Amino acid sequence: MIEKWGLNTDLFGKKVAITRGPDITTGTAMRLDESGRLVLRRDDGHEETFDSGEVTLRMST
Repeated sequence: MIEKWGLNTDLFGKKVAITRGPDITTGTAMRLDESGRLVLRRDDGHEETFDSGEVTLRMST
């Protein structure tokens, strides 16, 4: 199911902001991991996974 969802989304490769409470993390949505968590390449180049949060597309500049 995770693979199928990943094939049917255009989120990957897009700049996003993930909001969890007062914290906002920005970067590029990369893929879903084997547990269904969103893998984000942060703006500093490190990858981080998220299993919850509000994902917002960012405008390109």
